This record gives sequence, C-alpha cells and structure tokens, in this order.
Amino acid sequence: MQETIKSEEAEREEFSNSITSKLHEEIQNLNNIIQNEKKSREDTEEVMLEMLKEMISKLRSDLESEKKEREATEETLLSLLESTCSKIQLLSNNNI
Repeated sequence: MQETIKSEEAEREEFSNSITSKLHEEIQNLNNIIQNEKKSREDTEEVMLEMLKEMISKLRSDLESEKKEREATEETLLSLLESTCSKIQLLSNNNI
C-alpha cells in the first residue's frame, strides 16, 4: 500500500512538473508574442511620425511658396496702381 501511495505521489509530482513546465513554456511564448507586437507597434509609430514630419515640411513649403507668390502679386498690383495714379495726376495737371 505504501508503494502505491509513493507511486501515486510520484505520478502527481511528475504531472505537476509537467504542467508547470508547460505553463512556463506558454508564458514564454506569450512574452515573445507581446515583445513582437510591441516592436511592431513601435516601428509603425516611427513610420507614422516620419510621414507626419514630411507632411508638415511639405505644408510649410507650400505655405511659403504661396506667401511669396501673393507678395509678388501684391507688388505688381501696387506698382500698377502707382503708375495709374501718376498718369491720372499728370493728365489732371495738364487739363488744369
């Protein structure tokens, strides 16, 4: 009878060790999955950040180009206005 009890205890101990080993294996597996997902997320975040930086740079460049174009147009219009005013004033002075 004692041999049976010892045998059953040994079987339980072996079963317990087997379960513990499988649990450790699964935990390690899950840790690996988590690390891979974390790395993937970080890589994706990095790519998105770079894309946003490029977009911001492009928008700033576009805004600067538009500003320069607007200023050039304003200068041209101001020059035409001054020229027109000068001609009107000359004509007005000649008619007086």
